[in-house]
Amino acid sequence: MKLSSQQKGFTLVELLVAIAIIGVLAALSYPSYLSYIRRARLDNARAMMSDTALAMERYYGQHQTFCQASGATGCTPPTVTFVTKNNASTTPTTGITVTVDNDNYNFSIVKADTNNYVLKGAPKADLYSADDLATNQLILFYDSSVPAFVRCTSSGANSYLTISPTNPNGPDGCEVMQ
Repeated sequence: MKLSSQQKGFTLVELLVAIAIIGVLAALSYPSYLSYIRRARLDNARAMMSDTALAMERYYGQHQTFCQASGATGCTPPTVTFVTKNNASTTPTTGITVTVDNDNYNFSIVKADTNNYVLKGAPKADLYSADDLATNQLILFYDSSVPAFVRCTSSGANSYLTISPTNPNGPDGCEVMQ
């Protein structure tokens, strides 16, 4: 009588091949995942900036200017307070209040005059490395005179405010978002 000795399980070579395949798939998909996360954060920041632009337009409708105060030093834009849904009970009674649902970007009015303004959305500190900011267009601007959303690298963002608004693509490192 012959005894059959069937072994059950995987050999070490089969296991190593499976691990190698998983490693290759992970290495190929990780950059796509990072790109997806960047785009999602950018789209969320764009939505929050759209809400801010609407609030600014309401302010203009009530005051016929984007300046809270004008003087020898120029236009002082209205105070915009960004509150999260968690602290909405601390809403101030003056200026513009915008409820934001974004933990990744800081928003500000970086330029204003009587008829136009520029909003900026910049990633919070330590969200991206300096290399990411230098090579990827992760900083957002909304210029009401164009009107368009423009995304820039860190070098493009540094020179964006000095260009003519008739050229929304601005300096190298910036492009209009579609």
